[in-house]
Amino acid sequence: MDLDALLQRDTLDALEAGLAGVDPDVAREALLDAFFALVEYENAAEWNRLVRVCEALAIVGWGEVEAVDARAARWLNGRPYTDLMSRAFEKRFLSAGWSKMGSTFVLGETDRFYYASPERPDRPQLDTAAYAAARPTVDRVDHGVSKLASQRNPLARNPLRLTRSGRFYPAFEPLVDALLGLRHRLDRETRPERYGPGFGYLGILYAFSYPLEQYYHHEEDVPAEPEGRTFVRERLALGRLAKAKGELRMTVTRYVPPALAERSLADQKREVADDLRALLDTLERRLKKRKADYDVPALRADLDAILDGWLGGGA
Repeated sequence: MDLDALLQRDTLDALEAGLAGVDPDVAREALLDAFFALVEYENAAEWNRLVRVCEALAIVGWGEVEAVDARAARWLNGRPYTDLMSRAFEKRFLSAGWSKMGSTFVLGETDRFYYASPERPDRPQLDTAAYAAARPTVDRVDHGVSKLASQRNPLARNPLRLTRSGRFYPAFEPLVDALLGLRHRLDRETRPERYGPGFGYLGILYAFSYPLEQYYHHEEDVPAEPEGRTFVRERLALGRLAKAKGELRMTVTRYVPPALAERSLADQKREVADDLRALLDTLERRLKKRKADYDVPALRADLDAILDGWLGGGA
């Protein structure tokens, strides 16, 4: 197999066509050799080649090796960064920031962080200072690359993504920790490749009450003399099912009133489980109207199994 010729194919269709006539095991072995040679990329040309290698591996399959995506994005200040991320949203190998140099990009000397990987158990995690000490110089040669590539066929990932507001009453801390544990289980144990391509993810934000802002579901629940600002919000504020970045997404805000903090953690977790099951029912109805190719019953079966373990006390 001519690996260089294969990786020069511009489109995913062309890449797939080039792989069609090659034994998958032969292709995978060559691609994995290239992958491990590039995971500590030193310039934009190596990064872009790594992206194409990951795209090819997504087509032929990673075999027994943990699959990752090669992603390029921008920080809030506009500077680009790149990283490799597993299906469970865990960073692997080198994550790096870049600076503009003429018409190309160069790695930032102090913006390189090496994340541990199960594929290299003998290679420890290195923070930016340690990595800069281990590799003090960066490649400042212009390799003719004007754009940092990002993988175009990313891994299918957990479609139920729980997030939370930054502030909350201290009494909510056990629930906050439990929600983090549930998110990790959803990331690891859902099987998005089974559900189909017709939906991206349901983003669920838990907006917790805290002393300066409190949420209530009914006007009569608002105290006469609240300690902060009060808002009457429905329990589940449903957003639209709409396309974003090429996939259908839906967002929900779950407003958490102060009274929930007075209940046991077991009761709180049961309420979370009830909400998630109700949201799947809503999602199924909306996707049916769209005639989306998505197997909500398969997702529901996986969710039920995950919730059973979580409600039973597992992390």
